Order: sequence, then C-alpha cells, then structure tokens
Amino acid sequence: MTGVWAVPLFVPADRVRACRAVLSPRERERADRLRLPVDRSRFTVCRWALRTLLGSACQLPPEDVRFVYGVRGKPRLADAPEVHFNLTHARGLALIAVGDTPVGIDVEYADRIPDTMYELIRCFFSPAERRRVLERPTEEHRDAFFRCWTRKEALIKACGEALHSVPADFAPPGPWSLLPLTPVPGYLGALAVRGGREHLGDPAEGGIDLPDGPHLHRCRLVRGPWYPPDGTPDESDIGEHGLGIGGLGPLRLLGERTDRLDARVYGVDRVGEVR
Repeated sequence: MTGVWAVPLFVPADRVRACRAVLSPRERERADRLRLPVDRSRFTVCRWALRTLLGSACQLPPEDVRFVYGVRGKPRLADAPEVHFNLTHARGLALIAVGDTPVGIDVEYADRIPDTMYELIRCFFSPAERRRVLERPTEEHRDAFFRCWTRKEALIKACGEALHSVPADFAPPGPWSLLPLTPVPGYLGALAVRGGREHLGDPAEGGIDLPDGPHLHRCRLVRGPWYPPDGTPDESDIGEHGLGIGGLGPLRLLGERTDRLDARVYGVDRVGEVR
C-alpha cells in the first residue's frame, strides 16, 4: 500500500533546531551550504520528516536511517529495500509518499502562470501532451500545464530518472498508475505508483506502520480516476474532479489550525502567497 503525508515547512526556529538534531553530518553540511535561511529551514524540516517516516517503517530511530543512492541519485533505504519512498516540495509544503511499490510524487505551487510555461511545454512535452494543454481555452492553460507537468515528473522520479535524461514521450514498461493531487489550495501535484489502484491505501495494511501527528499529516487518498502512463486523461483531469488527496482537513502546526495557508503558521503575505 502507498500513503502520502503532507509536511508544512514554515516552522519556528526552535523546531528547526530540533529537526536538525536527527540529520546526518552530510545532511547538515548540505543545509549549511544553502545561502538563504528559509531554504536551510525547509531542507532541514524535509529531511527530518523523511527520516521520521522511514525510521518508523524500518523500526529505527530517525537518526539511524541509512540511505544508498542510485546512478542518477535516487535514494533508497539501505536496511529496508522493500520500502519505497519519494519526496517533493514547493514553497511552504512538502509531500512524502511511502509504500510497498515504486512511487514518485511531485507538487507545484500553481497560483500563477510561470513565465516560462510555454517554453517548457515546447521543450519537454510530447505532441499529445502539448495538444492536451494548448487545445483548451486559454484560461485553463495554467492548471492543465501543472497537471501534465506533475504527472510527468512523478512518473520520471518513480523510475529513478531525470527530466533531462528521458524523451518527451517517456512511457516506461508498466503497469503504472497516476493520480492527480490537490493537497491544499494553490498547489497541484501527482502521485505515480507502479501497479494499479490496489496499491493505494493505508500503508499499515501492507505491514508498514507510520505516524500521523501535528507535524506529519497523513492524507486520505481518494480512490478517484487513475491515468495510464501516457497521461491520457478524461475531462475530470481539470477542475474539481479527480482530487487525489481528500480528507486532509485543517492542517495543524504547533497547536494552531488553518484551513488554508495561514499567515500565523506559514508566514504569508496573503493566503497562498508564501514569503
């Protein structure tokens, strides 16, 4: 079974220091090399969350989790290769997928049209993907782009590849399934799972006991529409249908509630605009 956890990345300094304590020396060095304090904080919280989840899966303290890396840098667990995982983050939100089959996950902050959107479509989308985005009304281009982009990224990451190393029409041997995600307003993503919807659910059903708490929010995955690896969607791909994460409810951080990105918790200038 494959599950997804949401991790708010804007946390107080004392919480970041506590997260840093479980990181490896190499991870601390990576954090220290980041120029901006906000980037160091996000990296530290991401690695803490990943180690906490995987430590539970391996029945190890978070600081004892050991990683090994593939040819293109994709990590796996040295002590539990049967546990698969992937991490993604955008702005103030990270998503982590953990399960018993190869997985990939991607999330993007989709509040506005990227300046390079049409160039990215030209360079990285297959002819079918370009048509799927550009034949829609102009006002739908943004969401269609992010839906297609995150599906592509999630599938490529699940295979341990990189976007620049695969053809635009990349379709690995299957079966693979893709699920669109809408974790919180302003963000769009996708989950790629090797196999079918039988791998979607609570990882505890597959023998992986993972936490759910004030800093790691286990998401209930809706058994909605799944798409084959060529990304062929139906009309439910855009709009209010086919949401991959449901029942997340108000995110909680340090005892505070927020139904959306909230200035008290996330440090935002307005809802959805993270500083």
